Amino acid sequence: MNNFIEKGFMYGFVIGITLALIFVPYKTVTYMTGGVTATEYKEIPEYIINVLRVSFSSGVVASIIGLALYKKRRTKD
Repeated sequence: MNNFIEKGFMYGFVIGITLALIFVPYKTVTYMTGGVTATEYKEIPEYIINVLRVSFSSGVVASIIGLALYKKRRTKD
């Protein structure tokens, strides 16, 4: 049982990191009047914390799914 949960968490965590690196924005672009744009970049620690937050959340969701699949498989046997 622990193996199912651990594998689910690790796979979810790794997939979460890759998706977070793609979809978590690291900069904010503000369009102002006169065609001027202002670009603000997040600081690296703030960006890393956001990426880890998303990946940890996906790891927890994947471990819950792994637990549900394990229980379903155990009741089926």
